[in-house]
Amino acid sequence: MTDQALLTPPGDESLSSGVKIYVYGSEETEAQMEALSATVCDIAIDAFGPEKVMSSDRIRNRLQREPDLLIAEANGLPVGFQFQTLFEDEGQRYLYYSVAVRKEGQGKSIGQKLLSAAIETYKPDIIGARSQNPVAILSFMGAMQSRGISEVYPF
Repeated sequence: MTDQALLTPPGDESLSSGVKIYVYGSEETEAQMEALSATVCDIAIDAFGPEKVMSSDRIRNRLQREPDLLIAEANGLPVGFQFQTLFEDEGQRYLYYSVAVRKEGQGKSIGQKLLSAAIETYKPDIIGARSQNPVAILSFMGAMQSRGISEVYPF
């Protein structure tokens, strides 16, 4: 991975202790579209299972709509990603995100590190997410509470 911002979040949890977060803006995503769509597709298949229909074309289409991307690497290998949709309304910056982490990295705070990197990078006033996974929902709520955010709306 080259030509993108690199954030190294704090933490020391085995696999996630060496996690590096790479931040891709629209220009970097466009320049590396083929490689990034293949990487994201590979992570998504591992994270959600082979029965989930994923393709590089589908990911490429999404990256064209949501070019702000974070990739987590551990031991030099991509282990997670996070898409962001960013917009502003009435002076407030909104960040709506979706995240996936390879099965081997799940439960090791990699998703938290991706969210922390997005918050640090984009400085949103409001954060939104969507999940059917109760563990992901509890993790999100914990992340918000640790930042002093007491109001968490259903998602």
